[in-house]
Amino acid sequence: MCTDVLRRLAAVGAVAVAAACLGPLAWERGQRAVAILPGAVRALATTTPEERRLASYGDRDRLGYGYISRMMTGFPDPEAAPVVRIPEDDPRPMALLAGIRSRHEDRVLIAIGVSDADIRERVIARADRRADGTWAFRTVTDFETLTAFRFSIASTSPARMPVVLRHSPQHPRHTIGEWEVPVPVHRDDVVEFRLANPVRRFSLGRGATPFLLEISGIDRGQTSAAPVSAIDVLGVKIDMSPYEVVNREPNCLTAIRRDFLSEIRGRPGHPWARYVESISNVPRE
Repeated sequence: MCTDVLRRLAAVGAVAVAAACLGPLAWERGQRAVAILPGAVRALATTTPEERRLASYGDRDRLGYGYISRMMTGFPDPEAAPVVRIPEDDPRPMALLAGIRSRHEDRVLIAIGVSDADIRERVIARADRRADGTWAFRTVTDFETLTAFRFSIASTSPARMPVVLRHSPQHPRHTIGEWEVPVPVHRDDVVEFRLANPVRRFSLGRGATPFLLEISGIDRGQTSAAPVSAIDVLGVKIDMSPYEVVNREPNCLTAIRRDFLSEIRGRPGHPWARYVESISNVPRE
């Protein structure tokens, strides 16, 4: 009985000590809440829901809610959503629009936070040589397309260099691509190998998981280690090759796949033709 009473007294004491320690903090936060409450109430009373969404999600910046809303005005298919590329993988801009869009319309692309560098080929990673002789590299952010490799090679002999790209050191049996890289007789120290079939959806949603690159040797009729001193990986963040841009605003663009756009332009008066006409502000290619 005595022990039980002592335990209860101890618990009460602990609560009292916690309240004494946290009391000033709770008071400070309460004062802050009271300070910002009038402004929050005033904002609710003087702004529309649309204005608050723009303030929260941005116009041509952040999640690009304002730009996406403008591009979706008059969109001919009320059940479809275009492909949206934004700096963050976040579905909220489309979720905030009216209606339920259950299908992806990949013939239309809307991109937010786009720089010229994002739609041009560039070096996206430099590979590091691993202890076992393979190479690893990370893109960290999303890149849609792998387009080429640049190899710094010390050898002066003509050769063919077998190169294999694998998913990762954790999944070395998952092969993404295999190529025979020709090393010409007359060349610079850097050999650029362009992929005849670029790798699409290359690192979307991959994060920091490394790719694995294997160079098995140079084919001179004998086995030898490939004399490679550096490897640069080239690609495109947003692959615009299948698309034509029809609308451009600062940091944003809307594009339509070329074959679909050709079909649209051949059907004047069609809802898609009227839509494209209403948003177009870029000279035709």
